[in-house]
Amino acid sequence: MNKRIKSYLEKLFANTANDSQVLDIKEELEVNLNEKYKDLIESGKSEDEAFELVVAGIGDIDGLLKEMGYSSKVSSPSSLRSDGLLKEEEISLGLVKNIVIEGSIYTIDLYKTSGNALKVRQLGPSDTKIEDLFSVEVSNGTINIRNIVNSQTYRNNIFNFPFNFNFRTNNNSEDKRLIIEIPESFSGNLDLSTVSASIKVRDEFTLNNMNINSTSGSIKVCNKLNINNLNINSTSGSIKLAMGATCDGNIKLNSTSGSIISYENIVAKDSSATSSSGSIIISALNVENYKLSSSSGSVKVDNISGGGHVSASSGSIKLSLVNPQGDIILESSSGSIKLTLEPSLAFNFQAQTSSGGIHTSFPIEKNSRGNHATATVGQNPLVNINAKASSGGIKVEQ
Repeated sequence: MNKRIKSYLEKLFANTANDSQVLDIKEELEVNLNEKYKDLIESGKSEDEAFELVVAGIGDIDGLLKEMGYSSKVSSPSSLRSDGLLKEEEISLGLVKNIVIEGSIYTIDLYKTSGNALKVRQLGPSDTKIEDLFSVEVSNGTINIRNIVNSQTYRNNIFNFPFNFNFRTNNNSEDKRLIIEIPESFSGNLDLSTVSASIKVRDEFTLNNMNINSTSGSIKVCNKLNINNLNINSTSGSIKLAMGATCDGNIKLNSTSGSIISYENIVAKDSSATSSSGSIIISALNVENYKLSSSSGSVKVDNISGGGHVSASSGSIKLSLVNPQGDIILESSSGSIKLTLEPSLAFNFQAQTSSGGIHTSFPIEKNSRGNHATATVGQNPLVNINAKASSGGIKVEQ
């Protein structure tokens, strides 16, 4: 993200409460400002002009917090006891290699802590039933934390029974939070899942494997992840990586109904991102192989390395290739394709469009209809680029 915007927000929020709700507002504002900043730069504004325009509309911080729905009901992990604390427990980490967290309607907030004890705190309304409190089980090197509310009602919903569709009269997930602090010394495997609430990873973590799943709720990673293999899946909600991720192995991102966004660099051996209903927007993707697919939305990567397949069924594709390798296949069923290449790149090029023009900054050979083009650029090309747009133009600049 833009360092100048980040510094501006740090000063703007310097005297505000340091609780989770303010952090959420600050992070969301930073994301929105960076998106507006990028759009202004692409439209031709200078960096100074774009910065002044995006911060001009923020206004007074107190008014901003009120406008964005801030209330002081939700506290930070260090001051939970005075605000809706239902239960807390500390579990010695010992030789534990796996942590499994299963939630339902409670938002999961994940933090890092010093020491060798995993800390769990549950916030919620005072009339919460005892059976709705979390439980902990330690066995065979694994810590299992479960907070499953009204499991029978969930089963009824799954099988479409015509009763018990409401979990609670008051089901505001912002009032129900499961705060988990994991020792920074832990470097094993972490599984997070929730049925009907969001998951927020607040701190930087270095782990072996990490799996995050949400059936109905967004997933937000607020800090950088250093993981061997990372798998994030959201059935109904967006996936946002605020600070990117570094993976020695593979990274898989899947959203059935929601966008996938990474505002910083993703580094991995192989990467896949699939969105059935939402766009895929990644600042930089440094991988060997990739597969990006959006059924209803655009795909945009500012800097992408390696080789792979990018498709958009109903949306445009916009990529900037950096150190590409092997075969690169781009397919758009209903939208344009825009590609930016390094000036020194040697490559073979093939493009086809059913309804739209083909425009490049290098010489190409077209058929009589002008809807099919080929080219060989440079000597001994090792990169093959194949672009196909069924309903949209193709533009390539080098």
